[in-house]
Amino acid sequence: MTPIGIFLPAVGIFAGYRSIVSERESGSLKLLLSLPHTRTDVVIGKFIGRTTIVAIATVIGFVVGGGIILALGATFPVGSYLSLLVLSLVLGAAFVSISIGVSAALKSEDLIVLIGFGLVILFTLLWGILTGIFGLVLDRYGIGSSAFQQDLLSFIQILNPKTAFNYAFSTVSAVNKIPEGHLFWQHGWIGFVVLGLWIVLPLAFGRWRFAHAELT
Repeated sequence: MTPIGIFLPAVGIFAGYRSIVSERESGSLKLLLSLPHTRTDVVIGKFIGRTTIVAIATVIGFVVGGGIILALGATFPVGSYLSLLVLSLVLGAAFVSISIGVSAALKSEDLIVLIGFGLVILFTLLWGILTGIFGLVLDRYGIGSSAFQQDLLSFIQILNPKTAFNYAFSTVSAVNKIPEGHLFWQHGWIGFVVLGLWIVLPLAFGRWRFAHAELT
């Protein structure tokens, strides 16, 4: 699932990170809001539109990938493949939500470009590295027991949408099973919750910021 973990964060974030802020900076957003549209309509509409684009690209990729597998004479579990597709659509929606939320919250197009690239790097590369560094700091200064440190690090890891995706997939597929721990966030079902929160919370934050912003 490594290609999914790289492809979807990049496509999802780049699909929506300029969707609102660019129109805000150019002034076209004022024209849009002069029509019978609310700011909430703008945020939700951008999310639906960009999610649809990402979903179409994802489905095409899965169809092509499945066709290649069959053409090579290999077999694969159809149920797991379809589950992977559905969860990939949810993961893509989560990253679109993040990008739309940030785009709605900011007013500088130059800043959003830097943040867009930063978010892609964070979710695809830095999250695990930063979590490991945080673990070294906890160990260096003797903060908590070893078990406490491992539990805390596992909680930080599950907050990454990519990790949540893996946990969710492990509950609906016979492959890539993740060993469950004794804490609630170490069970597969928590992946669905985390993905849901990544869809809802960034949009809610962006909508709140956008609703209170002055358009210049």
